[in-house]
Amino acid sequence: MDKKQCKTFEIGDGMKSICVSDRYFAELEEDKSTLLLYNPKTNDVWIRISVTTVELKDKTENSMFDHIINLAKKQKKKVEIVSDKSYIFEFQQTEEDGDQIITYFYQIGYKYNSILISVTTYLENSTTETFKSRLAEIPEYIASIKEISLDKQNFFDLTNDDCLYINKRSAEILEITEEKLDDFHERGETLKTIQKFLDNKKFNAENTLELQSLGIAFGDYIQYKYPNFQWNIIRDEYGRDFCLNYAKTAITIFPQTMISKRVEDAEKINIESLLSGLLKIVKEIDEKGK
Repeated sequence: MDKKQCKTFEIGDGMKSICVSDRYFAELEEDKSTLLLYNPKTNDVWIRISVTTVELKDKTENSMFDHIINLAKKQKKKVEIVSDKSYIFEFQQTEEDGDQIITYFYQIGYKYNSILISVTTYLENSTTETFKSRLAEIPEYIASIKEISLDKQNFFDLTNDDCLYINKRSAEILEITEEKLDDFHERGETLKTIQKFLDNKKFNAENTLELQSLGIAFGDYIQYKYPNFQWNIIRDEYGRDFCLNYAKTAITIFPQTMISKRVEDAEKINIESLLSGLLKIVKEIDEKGK
């Protein structure tokens, strides 16, 4: 799968990841442990991914990889091996609200993780070439699953929950409704409001949360006005944070702390100059990289 045409999402406890086609959007279901993938344009296929870390009671099995292989033998099912994962496959047909639904289940063993991927669609859709091609991608998604190391920076695409969080914090700190946020960005009111708050010293160095919210609003303005910038999640030894990635390069900026750190250092901030300087530096780095 071409990395430029895929998205990488956190799964389970966030210490594992999966790469899927960029056609999918993601959100956490109510239990917060299951990731739902869907295509908002068609909304005809739903992929759910859940992860459980287990301690095996059977001491003859060294991992869930072995457990799935042994389970397949007991159930007389075919076991598939992709990369360092083993999995078995089955499907079932059910009825929901009068609709015939078919769900394909992939039970995966990876190290000491039991991973379940389910792919659901309407029965009449299951025989189309489009759906068959979607189903054919699942082994590739399974192969992409990996544990992450906090010794390095790990980047992930945002879920819908992350997008809602950014919108909520941006709107609240700008003192507008979320529905007005895009229009606020479009009219340039975001930068004017941030500058007004800074000039009036609305928040001091101790108001870290509020200053970081201003940084998020600043970052959201950047990604709205300059489409080459996209929000990402970064996870490393310091935790989980938001960042902006430039055109899927290695260029990454951290707007959440851009304002708070300068206020803490008693710097006088001109938000327009900060933005223009940032864009200039990014352009220079990008051109050198090319």
